[in-house]
Amino acid sequence: MDSGTRSKLNKLQIYLDHLPDSLPFRGSAESDYGFDFFGIQDEDEEDLGLEGAVNRQLEVRLGHRNNGPVKFKERGPGLLPVVTVLENYLNDFPGSVILMKWLDDLICSAQQAFENAKHLLPDVSLTPVLSESSAIGERDDQAVRTTTGKPVQKLDSKILLTYEDSAYMDLPKINDKRGSGMNILPLLLKVSQCCQKKMQEKPTDRVRCIGSKGCAQTWAHPRNRQRILAHASKCIWLPTELREAALEQMADNAIGPAAEITPSASTSRRSLAHSSPMMAKTHHPT
Repeated sequence: MDSGTRSKLNKLQIYLDHLPDSLPFRGSAESDYGFDFFGIQDEDEEDLGLEGAVNRQLEVRLGHRNNGPVKFKERGPGLLPVVTVLENYLNDFPGSVILMKWLDDLICSAQQAFENAKHLLPDVSLTPVLSESSAIGERDDQAVRTTTGKPVQKLDSKILLTYEDSAYMDLPKINDKRGSGMNILPLLLKVSQCCQKKMQEKPTDRVRCIGSKGCAQTWAHPRNRQRILAHASKCIWLPTELREAALEQMADNAIGPAAEITPSASTSRRSLAHSSPMMAKTHHPT
């Protein structure tokens, strides 16, 4: 893939990661787009060929472009993987006029969303352009499969330019201690933030993931160590080192046989394998 195409994919990725809050956030289950599970209909591939079938599915999910680039209806994990879909099939069809038109149009759609919200565009120069060795997932060891067996790469970590979340007012960090006088686990202070949701008549203290601008995850206050660590270990909006630290902390606290931490085939995250059935029933103090 040429550097110009990679640069455009990089730009689209950053734009979609930072779409304005004026667009409603929808999780994977509620998304109208569903690009986190992208498949090609067999009959479409037979009638239109693979490239045409991809174009057909993009039209089904995003809408037709008869009157110009589509208008985004939402932001979140259902839309973001469209970048990996385009990257995958542009590797299969380098220079495809149809797919390059989609890439250019989606960049325009994102720019229009920022313009409508009167927001400045994210600075794409803050993130290096993807290269062959650091593309959106390595095709060999980071590929997942669509319903037709075509590999679609998943990003290891999403990119947030800031861990501030405009939906919440962060509260000053405090010396959070439990009844026993034990200090809170330092890692929790790195992956979570005490806050209050804005625009509430009676604000209540909450705890949010520092990547909540992307994952939208919050918890009741005070912090629940196990819930936060479980989320942090797999939140793609956190840096890899924090996810791995959360996994290691969970392994250190496990009851029963020693936990085995093994590299994942799809990302650089680690997974825990426990042989003790007590693990699922055991609660640890926070």
